[in-house]
Amino acid sequence: MTLRWRLTLLYTALIALLLTGIFVAVYSQISSNVRQNLEADLNSNLEQIRRLNRANDQRHPINNALTNDWSSISQETFAVVLQFYGTPDSIDIQSFSSLQPSSFPNPTLEQLNAEIRLSDDDYAALLRNREFAGRGYLSLEPPKPVEVRAFIEPDVIIGNGETTKITNVILVARDPSTNDELLATLQRTLLIVTFAGAGLAAIGSYSLAGSALEPIRAVRDAASSVTISNLSRRVPEPGTNDEVQDLARTLNGMLESLELSFETQRRFTADASHELRTPVTAIGGHASYLLRRTNPTDQQKESLEAITTLSVRLGKLIGDLLDLARADAGFPLEPVETSLVGLAEDIHLEIVAIAGDSEIEIEGDREIKAFVDPNRIRQVIRNLVQNALKAGSSHILVAVIKEPLEKCIRLRIKDNGPGIAQEHLERLFDRFYRVDTARDRQMGGSGLGLSIVKWIVEAHKGQVIISSEVGVGTTIDVLLPWRTNQTEIRLIEKPEKVRLQERN
Repeated sequence: MTLRWRLTLLYTALIALLLTGIFVAVYSQISSNVRQNLEADLNSNLEQIRRLNRANDQRHPINNALTNDWSSISQETFAVVLQFYGTPDSIDIQSFSSLQPSSFPNPTLEQLNAEIRLSDDDYAALLRNREFAGRGYLSLEPPKPVEVRAFIEPDVIIGNGETTKITNVILVARDPSTNDELLATLQRTLLIVTFAGAGLAAIGSYSLAGSALEPIRAVRDAASSVTISNLSRRVPEPGTNDEVQDLARTLNGMLESLELSFETQRRFTADASHELRTPVTAIGGHASYLLRRTNPTDQQKESLEAITTLSVRLGKLIGDLLDLARADAGFPLEPVETSLVGLAEDIHLEIVAIAGDSEIEIEGDREIKAFVDPNRIRQVIRNLVQNALKAGSSHILVAVIKEPLEKCIRLRIKDNGPGIAQEHLERLFDRFYRVDTARDRQMGGSGLGLSIVKWIVEAHKGQVIISSEVGVGTTIDVLLPWRTNQTEIRLIEKPEKVRLQERN
């Protein structure tokens, strides 16, 4: 995940968490206020009915008191007083279903022709505690849930010289659906606002992170374009006066030091190789002269042959170093339309004498031509075939294949040697890298051949693909642009698929 996305997710999560906390607090506060208002209204109505239920004195009949002020009870409140003759202790749960209102309920409940009911457990709690607060229902079809407050109040009626003990069960209820709908709407609104806020925060965070990281992206793009042959390039230094500018300045200083060091190394390699070539050639020439023109003893002959062999090996190493020095300096190519099969046949004639029992097979049409520097591509084929011979291959196939779809020519060198382990494949083209150090030194390898191959192919806008299996062999594909209707085709490197782009 990129830094931009990580910052976006972090900022979005923080803002979403903040919004969630705010909205939870808002919802909790509002829902608490709604519940408190409902409870306060129910308790207020319950207290009003209790006052109405009391006579001005203990001798005043209850019904006369209840007929006065029902209008003071809220029209949204369902209220009723159930009267039971006896003490509260004599009431049981079953008796509630037979109790009759001691007066008409308020008009809303009377119009519905319904009663306020509780569950058996709630009736038991009411009898036990003499009061109840909770949910009940109206006896409708289907039952309608309501918020209920209930109270049991004993009373005494004195009339006609007799005293009567009664128990009044006061029930008040309110339909909570309006409040529930209000809270549900509030909850939906808060959720929508939360998600919308998080979405806007994500978009804003992504945009801001992109703007903040733009200088770093510019530095990265410029740094990624710096190559060995282009060390003079510098990354842009944004005028932000922050860590990004310090980073760009540090990178430019490092690139300047690398360029100076690399240029010094390249000049030394080129100069040393050039100065060494003449004496090494002279040493080999004198040794060969002594072998041909004199009559050395066996010991002297062995020493002269060793000198000749080592001078040839040293001469090849010097030549490879000069090639790499030229490559780093941007040595120009001289491309012409060339038959790759013809180049392969030339190499076969050159090395057939040293191939021994190894068979070199060439496949392809001589009419298949590519727009290349023939001397350099000849060097590519020679290096790859010689590497296969050094590895101990008994059969080497050099095939030239035309790829119409990719508009390129595939030069394939396939051998049946011991193969190369997968952990070595990625580093095969590194300079001085050897898979088998002992064998390469014995055979005169310097570890520069494949580096030169890669440089030559990439200089032709081509690509080298290598695959190998231990015990089976190695296949190296060199993909080169080809020429159609006098139009040069330039290869664009892409590991998963070779694509080409025309350039007039």
